Amino acid sequence: MKIVYRAGNVTEAHIVAGMLAAQGIEGHVGGQYLQGGVGELAPMDFATVLVADEDYESALPVIAAYDQSAGGADSGAGSSRHSGLFSRTVLFWGVTLLLLYWFLF
Repeated sequence: MKIVYRAGNVTEAHIVAGMLAAQGIEGHVGGQYLQGGVGELAPMDFATVLVADEDYESALPVIAAYDQSAGGADSGAGSSRHSGLFSRTVLFWGVTLLLLYWFLF
């Protein structure tokens, strides 16, 4: 199996997998159970959509159409758009400052 899409969250991964299924391509959402490990925080780079090796080339146009309709950059297969409020750096420093504040006060 090959990763055809890296989603910003599990919901987006299921949407993409549903679009692939509508085109007759079986997709598997990987990383969907990892969100339970971090609680309410939205994990980034965990949700992926995988397809069989022989379906990879036929899945690329579906992924490109989704990227274009979602308003993202047309980066093709394995794209890694982070739809959301926070980048990894902002999230890291925000949590760090909150923990520091919590320990000091």
